[in-house]
Amino acid sequence: MLAHRLTPGAEWTVAEKETILWSIVSDHGFNYDSIPDLICEWPLTALRLIGLQASASDDGSLRTPLGTVGHWGLAIRGDASLVQGVINYAAPTGSGGWHPDSENVRSQSGLPLPLVLDRFSRTAKTLYRALESQLDQSEAKRA
Repeated sequence: MLAHRLTPGAEWTVAEKETILWSIVSDHGFNYDSIPDLICEWPLTALRLIGLQASASDDGSLRTPLGTVGHWGLAIRGDASLVQGVINYAAPTGSGGWHPDSENVRSQSGLPLPLVLDRFSRTAKTLYRALESQLDQSEAKRA
């Protein structure tokens, strides 16, 4: 399946239960001169909390010493910034649009998807005071 982006670049190829999609909308702070580690603070902190030595590169990749684990993009519209990204949780190396030098989070951490998603959720709540979705079932289906 292709995930269409609002940020510059081509679509991302994603597979259910193998890929984590994330995004941050901000009314301040991000620009193309910002440090990638700052722009990607949320996913990097979550990845570090599960034991990965993650960093963000200017080329739009999220990396560990073992290889690329994800990609990110930034779009600016007026005063608003949108950062979108994708993380390879379990896709095999070289599959589904992932480069041969990619490495998935599951093989590096050994953690199941629910625990990894829990770290992402807790990190968002800690860093940004994020709240659980308040959508009812019909709204969630439309989203």
